[in-house]
Amino acid sequence: MRQGRRAFSLLEMLIVVAILGLIATLVFSRLGGTFGESKIKVTQTALANAAVAVERFQMDVGRYPNAEEGLSVLLEKPEDASNWNGPYFSKRVLPRDGWDRERSRGRPRHGR
Repeated sequence: MRQGRRAFSLLEMLIVVAILGLIATLVFSRLGGTFGESKIKVTQTALANAAVAVERFQMDVGRYPNAEEGLSVLLEKPEDASNWNGPYFSKRVLPRDGWDRERSRGRPRHGR
């Protein structure tokens, strides 16, 4: 007479591993999309904050930052700006995007 089963068969083990793999794939694919969306939202917020800072600079000084100055004039007073009322960022650093890269004034650089 056969006694009760003591172990799982190889087929049963393979089915369990396959099911766990499918569940892990679904979970990680959803999380990966969420993290990517978060980086985009962080970048959009940083750009919106930079736009507000540039507009505040323009209202105080009467001009926009030029290409030579860049966004650094939002943190440090330029020589020709008597009405400068900055720094225009509360953390006193230029915002970074969702991928932790610095943002510069101008068009985005391709290949980065």
